[in-house]
Amino acid sequence: MDLLAYICGSKIVSVSAAQMGQGVAVKEDKMSIVLSFQDGSVGTVNYFGNGSKSYPKEMLEVFSDGRVLRLNNFRKLEGFGFKGFRKFKTRKMDKGHQTQFNTFVERVEKGGEPLIGFDEIVNVTLASFAAVTSAVEGRMIHL
Repeated sequence: MDLLAYICGSKIVSVSAAQMGQGVAVKEDKMSIVLSFQDGSVGTVNYFGNGSKSYPKEMLEVFSDGRVLRLNNFRKLEGFGFKGFRKFKTRKMDKGHQTQFNTFVERVEKGGEPLIGFDEIVNVTLASFAAVTSAVEGRMIHL
């Protein structure tokens, strides 16, 4: 959710979620979440703990202006509808954790703007709570 909010550059304004139903021992790790953003964007998070281990763990697809970007496991990026760009692949997965940690330590030592604004952190946290409530109660939650 935080990555989608970052990509949109907009706050989440509503959340609707559904989780797998009857007969599933653990439902909390099998959920689809639809996020509506203040700028009109829509994002979907499909979080399923019951898939094959051979399937990519994390996939991100961004649709915009007749173009699509698809990121596979933070290693392979494919572009559709872009002139001069089709794909890019890295040698290893890099989700940016080390860079984020190093930048955080630097900001604590030297000062500076926070990496993520407090209002953004609160918004995504409330959206995550709203996703659980929405799935349990079967209704859209407006933030």
